[in-house]
Amino acid sequence: MKRIIHRGAKTLLFLGIIWVVFVVIGWALQDRLIFPRWLANDRASTTAPANADVWTVPINTEDHVEAWFFAAEGAPSSAPAIVLTHGNAELIDDLAPVATAWSRRGYHVLLPEYRGYGRCGDAPSERGIVQDVCNFIDRLKSRPDVDTERIAMIGRSIGCGVACQVALKHDPKAMILIVPPARIDSIAWSYGFPSFLVNHPFRSDLALPQIDAPVLIIQRDRDEVIPDHHAGILHEAAGDSRLLRVQGSHNVATSPEAEQDAVRGFLDRHLQKLDPARPD
Repeated sequence: MKRIIHRGAKTLLFLGIIWVVFVVIGWALQDRLIFPRWLANDRASTTAPANADVWTVPINTEDHVEAWFFAAEGAPSSAPAIVLTHGNAELIDDLAPVATAWSRRGYHVLLPEYRGYGRCGDAPSERGIVQDVCNFIDRLKSRPDVDTERIAMIGRSIGCGVACQVALKHDPKAMILIVPPARIDSIAWSYGFPSFLVNHPFRSDLALPQIDAPVLIIQRDRDEVIPDHHAGILHEAAGDSRLLRVQGSHNVATSPEAEQDAVRGFLDRHLQKLDPARPD
């Protein structure tokens, strides 16, 4: 019996050492895993689209972060605006066609890039990214052609976490969260990494109860990245939300038209779009 207990204790000790090593490696690599910009930066273009203005904000004496601004086409003197925050393996370059489509519908569009992504310097962090987006929204609100009472936020994947944290400082008129994580730290724990060691938890589940805006949450039924129950957590946390479940994986919607129609209808309704006949 003593030999069995001794052997079991040695096995547990060995497994404990393996887990500690795993945690140490995970802690050291977590920024690279949460912000895998190395998957996206090769797609960065050297210039912005012709229909976009480039805004920059200095981070330090050597680095800056940028955003692209797409002005609403054919809009009245004051038009609503949309702020798009992308996923952790994307760039604002990937969203330029989407921004152009929204601008043609009469919306100003702001695409803030993240630190360390694309043409931006420094390294990404939850606090740094949120502060940068807030700075760009300050500039957006300073424009006389922007209706500051009609600004919406659309986030995708980790961009939902960015949008929720920014919304605590800049009240949006409406929010759309596409394949959102409720909290990054709980996803880490599902792989055995302690949640309290996650440096960038993006606690959208804590932010949403404090946000006074209608929220559209879009969940895809075959999402292989975000656990299925996360969308439900956010739906319960939000004061005024609609949960839309569509077909698709984390990165690809099976019926993108249905998802796009829901997004357009939601924004047109809550941003009180005045010209519903504007072409898509």
